[in-house]
Amino acid sequence: MSLAPAVTCGECGEKIEVRPGLNPSEHAPCPRCGSIVRSHRLRLEPGVYKVRIGGATFKHKRPGKKKPLTEVFAGSQLRKAVGDYVNKRRVIGRENNWYEEHVETEAGEVLRSVAHPLSEPPGRGADKLEK
Repeated sequence: MSLAPAVTCGECGEKIEVRPGLNPSEHAPCPRCGSIVRSHRLRLEPGVYKVRIGGATFKHKRPGKKKPLTEVFAGSQLRKAVGDYVNKRRVIGRENNWYEEHVETEAGEVLRSVAHPLSEPPGRGADKLEK
């Protein structure tokens, strides 16, 4: 498998040289448009690949606050009860009071797909309302 990483400006598409290990807050602005938004792309040679690297978690933290303003998880996760992997995408937006989660098997079967205000959880497991 051959990986060819490419980093471009997320606004104008200009190719950007990025030093490995550099904190994103230390990146220089785009020389063409001044943007600090970046687009990262990987190119794979033709073939079939199955990659299990877990997932990516992004957290937008606020100074002095314990919980992040926004949390995003996207990737593959082991489903312990069955022993297979599922693809999961979860967004928690505290600023806009929003929660989304979509979980599906590798075959495409949707196991869970919800979207609702964060302040109004639908109730699952021990959190369900008693009837």
